Amino acid sequence: MLQINWSDVVSVLNLMKPYGLAFAGVVLVAVIVIVAVRKLPKQKKYMVRTQAGIAIGLALVVIVNLICTGPMATILSLVSGEGTISEETQASALAQAEQIADEGIVLLKKQDQLLP
Repeated sequence: MLQINWSDVVSVLNLMKPYGLAFAGVVLVAVIVIVAVRKLPKQKKYMVRTQAGIAIGLALVVIVNLICTGPMATILSLVSGEGTISEETQASALAQAEQIADEGIVLLKKQDQLLP
């Protein structure tokens, strides 16, 4: 059967850790600012809190962009059709597809009989 190479998944997630920590830092600072301005006049408080929300949104956009052009660039280029897959990988995928088809045919042949 097709299997996901979990070491690759873990590797990509580990590459994304610094980006997640950076985003968490921005959110933490924004929350501290939002709480710290609670005694300001209503108009100033609204302005500061709105700008903190905008900073969180902007940080999210920047970090997603950095992830897409960094650790996920190869995967995204393959998905979009711009990347190339090695001959070895193509041969392995073809062999797995043929094995799955063979197993499916065996089950289809056994369907007429009672299966254990």
